[in-house]
Amino acid sequence: MSTIITNTIPKSQRPGVNKFFGLYDKHRDFSKEMFDMGTSSLGYEEDVLISGSGLATVKGEANAVNFDSITQGFIQRYSHVVYGIGYSMSREAVEDGKYLNIMEKIVKFGTKSMETTKQTVAANIYNRAFDSNYTFGDGKELIATDHDSKGGTWQNEPTNSSDFSEASLEELAILIRKAKDDAGNEIALTPRKLIGAPDLEFDFQRVLKSSLQSGTANNDTNAVRDLGVIPQGFMCNPYLTNTDDWFIRTDAMDGMKGFQRRKREFTKDGDFTTENGLYKYTERYVFGATDPRGLYGNPGA
Repeated sequence: MSTIITNTIPKSQRPGVNKFFGLYDKHRDFSKEMFDMGTSSLGYEEDVLISGSGLATVKGEANAVNFDSITQGFIQRYSHVVYGIGYSMSREAVEDGKYLNIMEKIVKFGTKSMETTKQTVAANIYNRAFDSNYTFGDGKELIATDHDSKGGTWQNEPTNSSDFSEASLEELAILIRKAKDDAGNEIALTPRKLIGAPDLEFDFQRVLKSSLQSGTANNDTNAVRDLGVIPQGFMCNPYLTNTDDWFIRTDAMDGMKGFQRRKREFTKDGDFTTENGLYKYTERYVFGATDPRGLYGNPGA
């Protein structure tokens, strides 16, 4: 265990310091815009796919109605994970410190660490969305061109990858609107929010907000804006590590999900033998995806 002693922050033992810095303000909680969060009172949560029936058929006079079957599909399990960080500080470091707020700073660094960890864990579901090493209930990566279903394979990734543009956005929006359920029925899925790394922010703004088509000399209207294709606008998340990946969240009822099992807790205690002060944060949660139709994406060219 690493312990903060008098020599760890030697300036805290001497007068003359105007301010200790290095702690930055709390930022936006990006995870709330990337996942639908719920609470849990169990060790894990499971979502189970129920594959529905096909279209109804014509019933002839005096003939029997057609009987179909509803079956169970894949299971997506959410296993909660505990994240934590702690600090040990010698009694001497506390006693000899000249600044009452040095311990407050240390505790605030713990808060920041927990917040940053949660944002990183959430963003990594998106960062790994195209990686076949990270699979979900149907055995495929989150975004793929060949998801299996009872109605045949389907895709939440375009066949040909391309960098973000007005044309590629339109292509993905059309793919979303043509989505089918597990039985192959139309479901009228719609785009909701555009998500990417900060490197794409200015392109997102130009394509979504320009009065006319962006990046051309054409006098055509900006159909993306006029039709309200992305009603919730866009979000650029600094925790997204690939500058080419971009995503659209849809209105699928059980898409990108997370569960909070235990909120962040701060506890403190003392070690009898060393007289060190012990300070600890823990939190328990999980992020994941149930229905891949909740997120469509393009890894860029």
